[in-house]
Amino acid sequence: MSVTSAFELPAQPTNGTVGLQPLGGNGFTAPHSVYSVFEQVTHDASAGNASISCRFDPRYTQLVSYIGVGQTSGAATVDYFLEIECSDVDRIAVVKEAPLISVVGLGITNQALWTPPAILCSAGLGAVTDTPFFRVVTTNTDTESTILRARVYNFDKRARELVPLPELLGALVRGTNTD
Repeated sequence: MSVTSAFELPAQPTNGTVGLQPLGGNGFTAPHSVYSVFEQVTHDASAGNASISCRFDPRYTQLVSYIGVGQTSGAATVDYFLEIECSDVDRIAVVKEAPLISVVGLGITNQALWTPPAILCSAGLGAVTDTPFFRVVTTNTDTESTILRARVYNFDKRARELVPLPELLGALVRGTNTD
């Protein structure tokens, strides 16, 4: 068995929140807005995987700025499979190692951050489990919880057809970690 959470932007996830902040851009040379995503899935004793999957908002062309993952009650280093899938052939993925950290009062025992390469995704109408989406998968270990935090920029639906990618990226504040 596995535990999973799946939702589509702009809906609120079961155990988290989605915030939408207007940025004032025209959607072509600067983003309209940005989503801040937080979701938590509690593990159980059924083994398998624990995953959180977020489908992109069908109203926009979107770009993931970062995906942060964390775990509560961890006892060792945790591996996370992080993925952005725009279609069956247009996807990127990475495995990130989240070492055990010991900061008293933080509540998170493991954490990792991924700033993916720039990839623009446009969703059509579909089910919550359809592509395009981004997700995190880890081992389902009883008594622990996986936390997802992400920032997703929203561009006009036609932006990737009309504006060169370097011009779209020029308006964003992004990290340089692309592994």
